[in-house]
Amino acid sequence: LLSVDPAVDVSVLYRRIDMRYQSVSGRAFTETSMPTNETGFYAGVLIRPAYGWTINAYADVFAFPWLRYRVNGPTRGGDILMQIHYQPNKSGEAIVRFRCERKAINGTNIVLDAPVMQDKKNLRLHVGLKAGQHWNLRMRTETVWYKKEDKREQGFLAFIDAGGAVSRKLDIGSRLQYFETNSYDSRVYAYESGGGSGFSIPAFSGKGIRVITHIKYSPVSWCGVWFRVGRSFFEEGTEIGSGLDEINGRTKTDCSVQLSFQWH
Repeated sequence: LLSVDPAVDVSVLYRRIDMRYQSVSGRAFTETSMPTNETGFYAGVLIRPAYGWTINAYADVFAFPWLRYRVNGPTRGGDILMQIHYQPNKSGEAIVRFRCERKAINGTNIVLDAPVMQDKKNLRLHVGLKAGQHWNLRMRTETVWYKKEDKREQGFLAFIDAGGAVSRKLDIGSRLQYFETNSYDSRVYAYESGGGSGFSIPAFSGKGIRVITHIKYSPVSWCGVWFRVGRSFFEEGTEIGSGLDEINGRTKTDCSVQLSFQWH
C-alpha cells in the first residue's frame, strides 16, 4: 500500500497458493472463496482529483493451475473495475461504476465438456439524497451483459429506496424494485438490509417487481423491535424456486422480526 501523492493511493498484491494447500477456515485475498489453487496479481488506485470527487479503479488477473468446480481444466481470467464517486456535501452523492469480468466455465459440449470463456459486464448508476436530518432517498439502476460462446443475454434492475425517522421511536422505510433478465446467467444482485446488523444480497432473475417495507420501533432506549416484509411478483412461470423451496404461483412473500435489547 503506497501513498504516492496526497491525492493518490496505490495498492499492489501478488498471490500464489498451491493446489495442494488446504485450509478449512482459511480466508485470503483471492478470486475464489477458498484460498487454494490460485495465482494472481492485483493493482488498484484511488484518486481524489478535486473536492467531493473520488475515482477508484483496479485490475486483477488470475490463473488456476488445476481443476475447479464446474471447470475441467487449468484456466485464466481477469477482472477490471472503475468507479467515479461524487459527493459535494452530506446531502447527496452520485456513483457511476463499470465492471468487466472474464473467466472460464465448462462448455456445453457433452463429449469434451472443455472450459470456455464467459464475459460479464456491469454498469451501475446510483444517486443518494438526504432530506433534512432523518430522511433518505436512494435510486439505482444496474445493467448486466452476459456472453458465453454463442449465448448473449442482458439483465436490468432498478429500485427506489425511501425511509427515515417519523419520530424518536419510529423509523420506516420502503423499496420499489423492478428486474428483468433473460435467465439466471444474467442475474443482477441487490443489497437488502436484514435488520440490525444483518443483511443479504439476493440474486434476481426473470421478470417482476419486488416491494419491501420495514419498520423499527424503539419504545425505550434499551429495547427495539424491527419488522420487515418483502413480496416479489413474477410476470412469467407457474412456480418459483425448486426442491423444498418450490412455491406454486407467481408471488413470493418473506418476512422477518427481530427483537433487540441493550445493556449499558
